[in-house]
Amino acid sequence: MSMNIMDAEDLFRKLTSGAKFNFKKYPADAQKLKCLKPKCIPVCSALSIKKEPKGDACKVSDDSVSSEAHELDTDSELTLLGSMKAAVTGNKFKKKKNSKKKLDTQESLKKKCAAQQEERISQLRKHHRISVTGRSVPPPIVDFKRMQEEFNLSPKLIQNLLNSGYTDPTPIQMQAIPIMLQGRQVLSCAPTGSGKTAAFLIPVIHHLAGPRKLGFRAVIVSPTRELASQTFRECVRLSEGTGLRSHIISKTSQAVRRFGPQSSKKYDILVTTPNRLVYLLQQDPPTLSLNHVEWLIVDESDKLFETGPKGFRDQLAVIYRACDSNNVKRAMFSATHTIHVARWARKNLRGLISVTVGHRNAASDNVDQKLIFVGSEHGKMVALRELVQKGLTPPVLIFVQTKERAKELFSELIYDGINVDVIHADRTQLQHSSCVARVWM
Repeated sequence: MSMNIMDAEDLFRKLTSGAKFNFKKYPADAQKLKCLKPKCIPVCSALSIKKEPKGDACKVSDDSVSSEAHELDTDSELTLLGSMKAAVTGNKFKKKKNSKKKLDTQESLKKKCAAQQEERISQLRKHHRISVTGRSVPPPIVDFKRMQEEFNLSPKLIQNLLNSGYTDPTPIQMQAIPIMLQGRQVLSCAPTGSGKTAAFLIPVIHHLAGPRKLGFRAVIVSPTRELASQTFRECVRLSEGTGLRSHIISKTSQAVRRFGPQSSKKYDILVTTPNRLVYLLQQDPPTLSLNHVEWLIVDESDKLFETGPKGFRDQLAVIYRACDSNNVKRAMFSATHTIHVARWARKNLRGLISVTVGHRNAASDNVDQKLIFVGSEHGKMVALRELVQKGLTPPVLIFVQTKERAKELFSELIYDGINVDVIHADRTQLQHSSCVARVWM
């Protein structure tokens, strides 16, 4: 009997091999045969889910829907059918997922805006031929009014700029001023006549703000008396009405009485040449104290860093050591870029930013250059006389290498009947001033 049943079952399996039962078409038969699998009820349907109580069983009513749905926000076990259970995580993970997606969107937008801003800054620098190296370089600012808003420049300083004829900042001023206003140290290279003097005077005047009885808080070193006088006049003009007291060392004897240890220290900005300042610092006791200097500005740094008897590197080292305040900052400006200056600055100036306008060591776009081959030293004099005969519009400046050569050239030209004078270190300040005041060649 059992063998017949097994044979019938085997025969049925072989006959129905590959056939599938249509549960949708014959649900009643499938239920009778107990072939249906229990369905998973969606978690979001709170009415069809029964909570598994710890004690007596309770029924879900319409009144308990809200409380039941609230409980779904926490992790729990739910009975779906019979003894089947499922963990419910509720809406917490959905909320976390949505918030994470929102944060990712905000981050991507911030990155996109930052990239666009960097591109605009790069295009602005490229347009004005500004190149910079350093970390976290501030963007250039193309308007003095915006500088006032962003860095809280005093209205009096802005008015002094306008009164002095400054309408829009030059490229070196666009980049160097924001850097120094942030208290950063800078090495700047820009052509002659590009506005370097105002580029360092504006931040210095802004940082000093007003007068204090601490002695000199800013020192500006220039290689020549003429350049120092020009810087001093510009400093007085831009600091008018601020109360800052600017001084220039014209005579060391007067400086000893004015700036000595017994002085009232009612001075703020010093403009000087290196030799005169070093002379006062090497007195016993030193005539000047630079312990409270906040800014040391080296104008024409390429010339001041030259070595040898004609250079000022040794004097500059004395000045550098004398400015020993903990918060002293240094800025160097020049028209030409030299490797030894750049190497020293990178090594000794913390957080340095280098700024270059145009091509390094290139002449100004406003200068027409002409190279004439003369063959020998005697040929120089012949070529110069030919230029004079063709006609030169005065005033004319002739630069030579040494003061001895300047004296020789002066003697040659004065015997030709030319209105000429000479300036060199052996002449007094009065002779310098009277020479500049004349119409001379």
